[in-house]
Amino acid sequence: MWETLAVTVIAVSTTSWIVYRKRGFTVKGPDYPTVAHLGADVVLNCSVVLHREESKLQVEWSRPESGAQILVCDDILEGPCRDFRGGVQHFEGELASGNVSIRLQEVKVSDAGKYQCTATSSSHSSHTSLELSIVAVGTKPSLSIRQRSTNSLEYTCQSEGWFPEPDIIWKDSDGQNLLPQSTVARARGKQLLYDVKIQYQATGDIPSAVTCIIHNSLNNVKKVATGRVNGQLVRLSQLNAGLL
Repeated sequence: MWETLAVTVIAVSTTSWIVYRKRGFTVKGPDYPTVAHLGADVVLNCSVVLHREESKLQVEWSRPESGAQILVCDDILEGPCRDFRGGVQHFEGELASGNVSIRLQEVKVSDAGKYQCTATSSSHSSHTSLELSIVAVGTKPSLSIRQRSTNSLEYTCQSEGWFPEPDIIWKDSDGQNLLPQSTVARARGKQLLYDVKIQYQATGDIPSAVTCIIHNSLNNVKKVATGRVNGQLVRLSQLNAGLL
């Protein structure tokens, strides 16, 4: 019994060692999503760690969901590298040391999503996947107030140019969340950005101030507009954009 067990363990260990020897390199990428602002440049990090010398190593960047190629380097030592997207740069002087990262110029909303970095030799292939998130912060909200009746006010808050779709919160003068008695209209323009128009109706015991908060959860930026009511006089004040 003990003899059989020993033979089994040795066989497993030998198999693992053979697999490791065949893998001449490993492809590594970040463990966290990459976030870029709309219109900015962003670097997608990827590196090839060589465990033994390879005569030729091809690197390909692609979008796995669509199968579209982004960049292909026929050989990281000799090239050439071909850009299939346009506005893609590689770090040519660092390819031989394993830095196969790319820079995307002037990213658009359509650039958001999954990317795959793959290295292939004659005997082995390895890849890593990463996620690119695009952030766009919209305009400072405009807030208007309309008196519907003697004890009813309608607040309308508008802002344009958000991505992804923002969260919207109403608060009263004490900072308490108001019940969602509001209607929301959202639209996506030519750049696939979100424009929002939010209405809130206050009836009966009208708070002295109502605040509209539009929040981008990806980068935790909030933009705020506050409408204040003083007796029969409706005064409107807008707070500058910024972090709360």
